[in-house]
Amino acid sequence: GERIALLGHSMGCKMGHYFLHWAEVNLGYDWIEDHIYQFIATGPPWIGAPKTIRSLLSGDKMGLDYFLKSNMMLELARSLGGQHWLLPLLYDDKKTWGYAVPMVSTKHDPKGLSMEDSLTKSGTPNSNNIWETHFLQDPLYLLPEEEGGVPRALRPPPVPHLQVCYGINLKTEVSYYYKYDNSGGLKLVSGSKDPRKLQDHLVHKDGIIYEIHVPDDYDSGDGTVPIASLSYSKNWVEEIEQNGRTVSHDEINGIEHRDMLSEYSFLEQLIKYVCTNIEDEDYKDEI
Repeated sequence: GERIALLGHSMGCKMGHYFLHWAEVNLGYDWIEDHIYQFIATGPPWIGAPKTIRSLLSGDKMGLDYFLKSNMMLELARSLGGQHWLLPLLYDDKKTWGYAVPMVSTKHDPKGLSMEDSLTKSGTPNSNNIWETHFLQDPLYLLPEEEGGVPRALRPPPVPHLQVCYGINLKTEVSYYYKYDNSGGLKLVSGSKDPRKLQDHLVHKDGIIYEIHVPDDYDSGDGTVPIASLSYSKNWVEEIEQNGRTVSHDEINGIEHRDMLSEYSFLEQLIKYVCTNIEDEDYKDEI
């Protein structure tokens, strides 16, 4: 008879988010309220991680540099079925991503290539087919219920209590600058020179544009997920509270995306989440 705490980290937050919308549609919100007390989202890539684009276009060794060669890392990235869950959601780009819209630019395409063109020109059209067939057309993900409506992937998870925790202020990938190779494919440029004028919180090296922390002006992500994606749930606060539910956000300075799971400061926060009765009147008065 006890309700559970649903805990997700990184892509697990996307799975939890999707499941809660599935449950609402198929079982009803009353079922969720009867069985799930809270959803704890840690390091959540709510609107994706641009690093996934680079992974599919040119590969990512994911910290396994001593074990993977360049061709192996690319083959591995393109064979992972879950990659598409982390592709950036470019719905109303500027409103969603702010000053760091994920894009793939080239000298000939300074305004950015579309997702379709990027994947096709990099030699992985199948990835684009998967994206368009199984993600863009999914009513529980990116297909709006009505024309002009907001897709469920950008709406708050239907759960009594949402608690969000993530690291901030580390250098984090947000965009890319590629060049065409002799075969017409895409290859990251080398060096630190960028033909575009970048804002103060952005730096460029070897074709990768990073967001960085600028004290008193701009927070950055957790080394993997940009701040715009980690903190996207702040856009849901008003809607969540209007529905009589609760949401909280805890940002931990300098904590890295994967390492957070072994960090004392995070584990201490996690214990607080699961050991606190959010519905207790004294707790409500405290917050």
